[in-house]
Parts: sequence; C-alpha cells; structure tokens
Amino acid sequence: MKKLAVLLAAALLVVGCLTACGGTQPEQPEQGGSSVVEPIRSGVVEPGMVAGGWTVNSDETKAFLPEGFEEVFNKALEGYAGMGLEPVAYLGSQVVAGRNHMVLCKGTTVAAEPITELKVAVIYQDLEDNAEITKVTDFNLGAIAEMDSSKTEAGLAGGWNVTDTFGAPNMPVEVQEPFDKAMEGLTGVNYQPMAFLGSQVVAGANYAVLCHGTTVTAEPTNNIYVVYVYAGLDGTASVNNIVCLNLTDFS
Repeated sequence: MKKLAVLLAAALLVVGCLTACGGTQPEQPEQGGSSVVEPIRSGVVEPGMVAGGWTVNSDETKAFLPEGFEEVFNKALEGYAGMGLEPVAYLGSQVVAGRNHMVLCKGTTVAAEPITELKVAVIYQDLEDNAEITKVTDFNLGAIAEMDSSKTEAGLAGGWNVTDTFGAPNMPVEVQEPFDKAMEGLTGVNYQPMAFLGSQVVAGANYAVLCHGTTVTAEPTNNIYVVYVYAGLDGTASVNNIVCLNLTDFS
C-alpha cells in the first residue's frame, strides 16, 4: 500500500506539471541534437518560443554553455563586479535587437568568507557581439520548491546546501541512484538530468536536480524543471516535488 501511495503521489505531480507547463508552452523546434548559438538576426521571431519570447534550451546534453557562447559569456563577465559567476546550465534565449541569454550560475561572493549561491544571469548580446550582464536573480532552491505550494512536501523551504559537483549525467552515485529509483513508474514527462544543484539533510536527504523534460504526448513540448527527490535512510526514494520553470520569472 505504501508503494502504491508513493506512485499515486508521483503521478499527481506529473499531472500538475503537464497542466502548468506542457499544456501552455508551444512545441520546441527540432535542434538536430545541438544547442549551437546561431548568428543574430535582428527582428526575427523564431518558432518554439515560450511566454515572453524565451526559447527553452531543448538539448539536455548541453547543460553548460552551448557551442559558440563561451566567448560571449566571458565578455559579459568583464564588466560585472557583483560576484564571481560560473556557468551551471544554459536555460534559454530570447531574440530582441540582438539576443538575450539566460544562464544558471554558481555565484560566489568576493569576501573573506565567500558565500556560494545559485543565480540566474541574463546576458544581452548586441548585433556587434558586445555583451553585458543586465540582470542577476536569486535561484533559491527552497523558494523554487514553494512555487507550487500544493505539491511541496513540508521542510523543503530551507537548509539547502549548493553543491560543487554540478555535472550531469555524471552525478554523484548517492544522487543518481535515488533519482533513478524515484523516476521508476513516473509517466507523462521524460526527465533527463542537466545538473545536480544541491542537497538538504533531513531523516535521509533531499536532492534538487535540474532536468530537461519532454512531455510524452502526440505533440511533445520541452521544458526545464527542478526535480526534488527524497532518499530515505532505508534505501527508498520518492519524488517530493517537480517545478516547471518559467523563464520570464527570472527576466
């Protein structure tokens, strides 16, 4: 009965995510297995955009900076003195008079005792390839978990530790195993890890994993999610919450 209850709860989470994301965001265009940043074309409105004109990164294999964007990112950092920023995952882009890029970053304060946090940086690249950071927003794992409080398990709000091991699919074994176990029997969306973000010590542990998700529908849609997984001391694993990110919330 306990296993049935866990599976039922997971199914309800997926239905909520499909309602919140899959049913409102248009299908992403085929990328041919690549997230290469194409040359900027002023005034072009590309297909596959989400609300606010943001196009979600549709290639989960390019968790870090897409080909051709590293130089833009580094150029933008030259004029930014707020804190040290290191890329964790490329979230998406928006065509303007030039292009806006959104990158999830590891932010480290410049202080005697540095503090590490997750940040979302918006980078503007103009038509001459000049680049600057125009906005930096907190990406608090507890606050993200509460974006849909109806699905949030008690205790997810605070006490999160940002990891230093972001890479996926090579996540730490202690994260990968419960993630895989929690995904068993979960239907509606295929979740592929982009980055392991952080952990929270409870009676066991909670893990937050950034995922690329594709809906299992006649017309699949791509979205980016934060999946919260609970790993019990007895080896059990379950999904605590799944939050579909709306890039406009960070722009």
